[in-house]
Amino acid sequence: MRQDHRMCIRRILAPALAVLVAGCDMGGPSTGGSSSGELGNAVGVTTSDYAVLDLVGGGVRYLAAIPDLQSNADYRNTHIVFRRVGSGSGQALIAVFELTQAQWLRIDPIADSPWTDVPTTVVPVTAYGGSYPAFNLPADDLSTALAAFSPSSGARLAIPTSAQWRAAVGATSGYSWGAQADRANLAAQAVVRETALSSARLASGTTQIDAGGPATVGSRSASSAGLYDLHGNVWEWVDGGTAVLGGSWYDPASLARAEATAGAGQGLLPDVDHALIGARLVLIP
Repeated sequence: MRQDHRMCIRRILAPALAVLVAGCDMGGPSTGGSSSGELGNAVGVTTSDYAVLDLVGGGVRYLAAIPDLQSNADYRNTHIVFRRVGSGSGQALIAVFELTQAQWLRIDPIADSPWTDVPTTVVPVTAYGGSYPAFNLPADDLSTALAAFSPSSGARLAIPTSAQWRAAVGATSGYSWGAQADRANLAAQAVVRETALSSARLASGTTQIDAGGPATVGSRSASSAGLYDLHGNVWEWVDGGTAVLGGSWYDPASLARAEATAGAGQGLLPDVDHALIGARLVLIP
């Protein structure tokens, strides 16, 4: 009788276990899916190192690793990849790459191209292109576009706080690689005044920067945490659009330090665009 009883229990539990296992998609669950994926999705939201938002379909996948992160052009066009940074209640999913022009045009409900308003004597047209960072972005326009963007997954996009941005750097001062700037690390990871100068002009002792504007997003090496362009390329809005961090291609490396910030005290207001300012987003599941 005990054996028959155990067999009966197995028959009752088997269908439920099958549903439970089906919900654990080891390849990375997506939000907004069927009820059978809810458990896997809930686990992924809180434990996965990466999240990938599909800007076209609206879904989010949570993954332990992304082998083709730098080589897959979709991650700078139709998708945004986020990396989990920080610890405890301070954790955040922050974008691996700066917001590209292609991604901005998918998010912005009026398909505005603010970089085209910048005089070509300041930033030449060679810096226009889907894989280049979006720049000349007023914080107010960015906030409005993010509030209007409603992916089917229910996730939301936001401007990071300065604490989240510095968690991505891994330090509250200095650089992602250490306290001091050295030419090897600057050349490998940063797009700042010192690395934007051509070798010929640098050898001549000039301090005047070459024309050229920002580099394509992700063209330099990643930090040890796997994030790109944290130092230089374009400044990035933080704290709801009240300040910027990270420096730019036009500024010296000292302004790309994690503690170097600019805001209202330097004349930066959220309703004003600036040729050196772009964005890096956070995902709120």
